[in-house]
Amino acid sequence: MKKTNYYSFFAIFGIVFLLILIKIIVIPITHDEMATPTYYINFSVWQIMMYPDAWPNNHILNTLIVKLFVYLFGINQVIIRLPNLLSFIVYAIAVFRINKIVLKEDSIWFIPASLLFVAYPYFLDFFGLCRGYGMSFALATVSVSYLLSGFLFTKNRDIWISFSLSMLASYANFTLLIFWSANAILTWFYFYSRSFKQLKQLIKSSIIIVITSLLYLALIANPIYKMKSTDQFIYWSSSGIFSGTIITFVILCIIITYFIYILFWLRKDENKLTSLKTPVFVSSSVLILTAFVAIMQCIILKTPSPRGRTAIFFFPLAVTTFVCLLGLIPLIKRRKTLYIIAFLI
Repeated sequence: MKKTNYYSFFAIFGIVFLLILIKIIVIPITHDEMATPTYYINFSVWQIMMYPDAWPNNHILNTLIVKLFVYLFGINQVIIRLPNLLSFIVYAIAVFRINKIVLKEDSIWFIPASLLFVAYPYFLDFFGLCRGYGMSFALATVSVSYLLSGFLFTKNRDIWISFSLSMLASYANFTLLIFWSANAILTWFYFYSRSFKQLKQLIKSSIIIVITSLLYLALIANPIYKMKSTDQFIYWSSSGIFSGTIITFVILCIIITYFIYILFWLRKDENKLTSLKTPVFVSSSVLILTAFVAIMQCIILKTPSPRGRTAIFFFPLAVTTFVCLLGLIPLIKRRKTLYIIAFLI
């Protein structure tokens, strides 16, 4: 079963990789891709990082890597899209890690879970474009995978890797700043949950998180200011009273209830903290915290909420949570029933 799962996984992601490659070769460059290879890569590295203008097509990490690839291999539509195609390999590694951590290698859910991660064509499109989206999706997903392993196996190293990758994900696409913020909160929470025995570690980790965050915010302050001052967040959403107010209020109530429950749980027996290490808690916390930060930035900063392509990074976060729930399904004696459920998924 283990080998079958492995072969199936590589077949699934290999086929999708080939489909993206064909798209890269066949489909001409789109309008939104043009700015990076024809304009932004002509600036110096520092100018790119500081945003030469306020137009949001300069997805910084993508622009820097495209600039390097063009310097090394010349310019054509395959080369400028290659960084995001390679990002799909990173995404595949992230999915494989998540499945191994949550489901184990011989799980009956391994193949259905793998398919779920590539079941959204619009999401996959961005791995074949010269934009920062695909890169940010991959980095965010691999960040979540390290967050899961860090909590579950109490690995400080994995937690720091996750935190660093979440920062890189947001540098590939500023929309994911809300994901990075959620990750920073969970990173701190990980060390807080261990502070009963390692108070010095909590203080040290808190200082690292704060200093690193301030340095990163200083780095991106100029680009964010330019975008904000020229109202470049118009590509996000400013919806009506129902979806923008009522639904947001309901979601906010659910999120607040969730964290009240967590705080109540923390006040109980210290041994109960082991439950907070589970993949279900970590994945759902990432998803809910990211949504919470998105709502709060809309309320406090008056910035429209993400929608469409700017919100599509929620897809792997939601699938990860669902896959973690699959991992809770007990193995029953009637294997045929499980196979039927797996087939339906």
